[in-house]
Amino acid sequence: ALLAEVPVAELWVPGSPVRSPGFTALVEEARAAGLTIRPLGRGDRLVGPQATQWQVLHPATNGAYANAGQGCLIIRVSQGPASVLLAGAARTEWQAELLAQPMDVAAGGLLVTRWDERSAWDGGWLDQVRAPWRVRPPGLEDLGGSPEELMVAEDETSRWRLASRHLVEGPWRERWR
Repeated sequence: ALLAEVPVAELWVPGSPVRSPGFTALVEEARAAGLTIRPLGRGDRLVGPQATQWQVLHPATNGAYANAGQGCLIIRVSQGPASVLLAGAARTEWQAELLAQPMDVAAGGLLVTRWDERSAWDGGWLDQVRAPWRVRPPGLEDLGGSPEELMVAEDETSRWRLASRHLVEGPWRERWR
């Protein structure tokens, strides 16, 4: 349904062999719709508009992952001095795998699109990324939020809940607007 509503020319997928039936069906549907399917793995780099750099940090193309959360794409997007790490899920398994690699994982921020009972930020990971902010969907620890709640933004000292593109609680309401 999303592919039908959002104009997409290319679908980026993990280059690792992990595939679920639902994921396989999505890729086949995208291919049938004429989209270019681009498998990506650690070390791949792309350049976008206005010199935006896309660096794939995870997964390893020859890696074997038990589930999509462990084998999800982790991409650092940067433009000049600004950067953010994008991930489908926050899993300690891929965080540990990346820290074991000889690479710099520092970024200006972290953004994940999935947060559930297996999601966590490992302390060692946060020390290496050194991101002053993190944004994620609400999880079980955030129960009690409004049904319109879209994301949770947090740093080392505070947490803010974002709903309908507006901050609904927290000390930086005007700044987030």
